Amino acid sequence: MSLELKETFETSLQNVEKKTINFGVAVSGGSDSVALLMLLLPWALKNNKKLFVVTVDHGLRTAATDEASYVKKLCFKHSVKHEILKINKVVKGNVQAW
Repeated sequence: MSLELKETFETSLQNVEKKTINFGVAVSGGSDSVALLMLLLPWALKNNKKLFVVTVDHGLRTAATDEASYVKKLCFKHSVKHEILKINKVVKGNVQAW
C-alpha cells in the first residue's frame, strides 16, 4: 500500500476519529471490502477505536457463504468482533433497494 493512499484514507476518517470510540463496517468478502478492512485494522488500533464488522449473506450467490466465513476467520485472526447476518427471505427485484 502506498504511503499516499494510507494518508488519504486516514485524513478522510478524521471526523470519525473525533466523534466516536466504536466504529462499524460492512465487509462482503470481496476484494474491495477486504481492502477496506485491512486499512481500518491498523487505523483503529492507532486511534484507540473499537472496530466491529458485519457481513450480510443474502444467499444470492453460491460463494456468499464461503466469503462470509472468510471474513469471519480474518476478523478472528485480528481479534475483531464479527457477525454474519443471514438473510432467509427470497430477495426479488431491486436488491439494493430491498
